[in-house]
Amino acid sequence: MRGAGSITAASGAVPVAAAWIAGASGLPVAYRPITDVLAEVLAALLVVLAWRFRRGRLAVAALLVAAANLLLRGPLAGAEAGAGEPLLELLLPLTIAALALLPERPLARPQTLVLAAVVLIEAWLVLALARGAPARGLLAAPELGRMVFLIAGAFVTLAFAARRGAFEGSLLWVLAAAALAVLGDR
Repeated sequence: MRGAGSITAASGAVPVAAAWIAGASGLPVAYRPITDVLAEVLAALLVVLAWRFRRGRLAVAALLVAAANLLLRGPLAGAEAGAGEPLLELLLPLTIAALALLPERPLARPQTLVLAAVVLIEAWLVLALARGAPARGLLAAPELGRMVFLIAGAFVTLAFAARRGAFEGSLLWVLAAAALAVLGDR
């Protein structure tokens, strides 16, 4: 493995493992205000960097992670989250896989703005279902969420193998962290 993509893919394990260990061991309450806003602050910084370096997929990925974090901490944090969490288990990995497979576009292009709008619509749907009826049937099957994460992981891995880009390598770890966050409590 050579290049920036390989370095990113290899070094991505450190923050994912650190976040998992911190979450599993339970952080002191004093750190809670920092950890509650960390994803959104980092997402805002990534959007600025994405705009500066003309990386639309990075901006959309940052928006996706921030929206998922807000949903998981907010309306999906309760015991009765409705069908919102199972829908998030489907939409989050599928959107990450789509970002890995799509070509790079600058932030201000219509294609990138449409992707950002799709992420916001997905978040709105998850929020609407979180406030609605409890999950039933196929949407509530935990195996389906795991299978979608695995399939998305295969697509992201193939995109990384084909492009060897830093973005695709990063998405591998974003997908792993998302799977831990969404499926970890099951």
